[in-house]
Amino acid sequence: MSENLDRKGSPVTIKRDDDIGAYTVSYEDSGIVGRSFFKNSESEEKSRIFYHVEVNEEFGGRGLASLLVNASLEEAIRDSITVVPLCPVYVGYLDKNGQDFVATGGSFRAANREEKVMISKLVRKSK
Repeated sequence: MSENLDRKGSPVTIKRDDDIGAYTVSYEDSGIVGRSFFKNSESEEKSRIFYHVEVNEEFGGRGLASLLVNASLEEAIRDSITVVPLCPVYVGYLDKNGQDFVATGGSFRAANREEKVMISKLVRKSK
């Protein structure tokens, strides 16, 4: 998908992996070190529910979660996908930057009850 630099200036690659339902961030020498999990909505609207972001502890503080959020939101704008934030990282980002996201062509909304139940079941199943 894209090549970026972390806060230390090291190159990272961000890709969408539809097999696991996540955007991944990786270093060439370390493999995947972070993920932003999503589920495409089952409604007629083209939307993507973001429900969890994780970065391996030893790679914390390098801005990788922000890179994952930014890459996924850029793709949502490009592909006209409505973002449904359930993950606190996405909620916080859109609380702070939602107007800019919308001004650049993005769209987001709160999750409905059915989507919250679906994600709750998905998370319980994966544990």
